[in-house]
Amino acid sequence: MQLENSKEIELSSPAKINLLLAVTGKRPDNYHNLISLVAPLRFGDTLWMTPLDTEKTDRLECDYPQLDCGDQNLILRAAAEYRDINPIPYSFNIKLKKRIPVGSGLGGGSSNAVATLRGLNMFAEKPLSDDELMAIAVRLGSDCPLFLYNEPLIIRGRGEILQTLPEDVISAMSDLPILLFRPDYSIGTAWAYHQFNKKGNQSFSSESKIDSQLKHWIDNKKDIKNILYSDMERIVFDKHLDLPIVIERIRTDFNLPCQLSGSGSASFAILSEDSPRELIFDYIRSVWGDSTFIVESSII
Repeated sequence: MQLENSKEIELSSPAKINLLLAVTGKRPDNYHNLISLVAPLRFGDTLWMTPLDTEKTDRLECDYPQLDCGDQNLILRAAAEYRDINPIPYSFNIKLKKRIPVGSGLGGGSSNAVATLRGLNMFAEKPLSDDELMAIAVRLGSDCPLFLYNEPLIIRGRGEILQTLPEDVISAMSDLPILLFRPDYSIGTAWAYHQFNKKGNQSFSSESKIDSQLKHWIDNKKDIKNILYSDMERIVFDKHLDLPIVIERIRTDFNLPCQLSGSGSASFAILSEDSPRELIFDYIRSVWGDSTFIVESSII
């Protein structure tokens, strides 16, 4: 039964893309240091949270049957971490509308976790501070902290060091049309990062070089295509040979910036007003089939 006078709240849970992703070294904690320019999208999942008085534990429902809705789901882990610091005297029924493909490099699980933290904070008698929410997000996963910001930013370390961008840079990126697409398979993030360990230090990017490129891009108001880069492409492309074929075709035949996001398997292209969308869609479907995931969105 629902608590008297309580209200269901709806929370957006955006996807993200990595416009730049450089892996700069291995950390003592077995994670990797990275530098990444990330941007949230208007496309994403939706969560609904309803307080309950007949349940002692939070419960999760999802319309995507393959998703594990048990205790190890990041949504329920986020709720447990929050309650350890700031107890709430009732439980929640959480419904998740899943649109972001699982294992796609678009940050869906991390975004869901942070949306849950925001929702719990709305119900809390004494909401946690931004710093306290950040501390929980860092513990939950490397992609989680970036979703506490609803704008493009630069992340460093294992994802816990966040650098905001100048307002004019954010404004120039806002509403940039983005095409998302992916084949019908996932790529494990842990697997992708493990490949860097196998290749040794020669596989890592220079931190100083990447920083210099980012500074030049910001200071000189360069086009976004001038900063696109992904260390993950050479790792992932060695195994999944279809991905570089599709991405390179979009780059050359349609003259669009195109890149893998995160560790994949999703990629993105930056569209223009006159981009031949239907031709691009038809090409992608000709490779991976009519049910291929293709979505047009924009940067928040």
